[in-house]
Order: sequence, then structure tokens, then C-alpha cells
Amino acid sequence: MSDNSGISLKKHIDGANLTVGTSYHIVIKYDGSGLSSGLKFTLNKDENIAVDSGSSSISEMGNTTSKVFIGKSGFASFYADIKIDSIRVHKGYEWTTQEISDDFDAIMI
Repeated sequence: MSDNSGISLKKHIDGANLTVGTSYHIVIKYDGSGLSSGLKFTLNKDENIAVDSGSSSISEMGNTTSKVFIGKSGFASFYADIKIDSIRVHKGYEWTTQEISDDFDAIMI
């Protein structure tokens, strides 16, 4: 996530936590605070497994029609070699830990 000055909040999941050929359930939550601590990842049922890789704060989030990239680094030619089954975006609602767990259990059977 970037602010209007180009400063960005970035997090990533360390590749050491992932195994090739395994399916994962990832939930990303952002509380709108402008702080990297407000950007949280859940991998399967493990909360806050992500690592900060950008600035610790941004001043504002621009209201634009900018593209969203998932699985792409800031470098133009660096894309993750992944397959995505589904994406859901919820605005104005943050899933509870129980809802994340229930969704994981329903999908990863």
C-alpha cells in the first residue's frame, strides 16, 4: 500500500514458511491506520506471520483507481510463480479469528 508520496507499507511471508506444491489459506487485514502494524496476515490459522518490508507508516492512502498487484514485487519484472484459486474483498468489516478459522476449515478439507 502506498501513500501519495510513494512511501509504502509492505509485508511478505518468508518463503521458509512455505512448501512448493502445498495449498495455503491467506487472509490479509488492514485497519486503515497508516501503520505497518495495522497490516496483518494470517497464513492458514497462524496470525501475524508476515514480515515488514516497507516503511513503518504512511501519511495517507490516496483515493485513486490505481491497480492492485498480488504476488508482484515493486520491480516491474518480478512476479511470484503462484496460482490463486479465489480472492474476496470485504470493505468495512474485519473477520474475527473464529471466522478465519472456520473459513480455513471449510476450504482446506
